[in-house]
Amino acid sequence: MFCAQSRARVIAARMALATASKGSSTIGEYFSTMKGLADEMASAGHRLEDEELICYILTGLDMEYNPVVSAVAARVEPISVGELYTQLVTFE
Repeated sequence: MFCAQSRARVIAARMALATASKGSSTIGEYFSTMKGLADEMASAGHRLEDEELICYILTGLDMEYNPVVSAVAARVEPISVGELYTQLVTFE
């Protein structure tokens, strides 16, 4: 029973991450939502790697954030979630 509930939570969180968009939210609100979904997955036993969370975050951004998305994609070294947050808040 517990396994089925955990699997359902993971599926629901993944779907929410995949379909989330910033919309009219601030970067702070958007990040809070995305981190909450990542925490939900971790509590169900499926921790997201930073790179995967960053991909979900970047996918949900509006087109106006394309310069930041391009800069992050062009980096040789991976970016942390905290660094991404700082760059997006600065851009906002």
